[in-house]
Amino acid sequence: GVLSAAFLDKENLPPLSVFNFGSGDTTPLKPLIEGVVAEIGLDVQLNFGTRDYARFEPRFMVADATQARSLLGWQPRVSLAYAVWQLACESFPTLHVRQPRAQLTS
Repeated sequence: GVLSAAFLDKENLPPLSVFNFGSGDTTPLKPLIEGVVAEIGLDVQLNFGTRDYARFEPRFMVADATQARSLLGWQPRVSLAYAVWQLACESFPTLHVRQPRAQLTS
């Protein structure tokens, strides 16, 4: 994962390297958030579109992990929902969320 990439031999990396860590999948934000919320069973009301975009708010984002894969040998090992679940459990121990599938789907 990301932590193992941090401990790699940095001697062979180009200076000032920037790495994106993500699946590389292009998924619109709304279905991505709805899917994570559903998988972890979070009881919240999502209100998409209730405000206008901020002036510099990105309309599209994707984490292209090509450089992380080629230079670090990194690839995602768990789903986004699982990573969010882990973060929620650590950050908010009294929050009741369901453990989602860990493996990535193709």
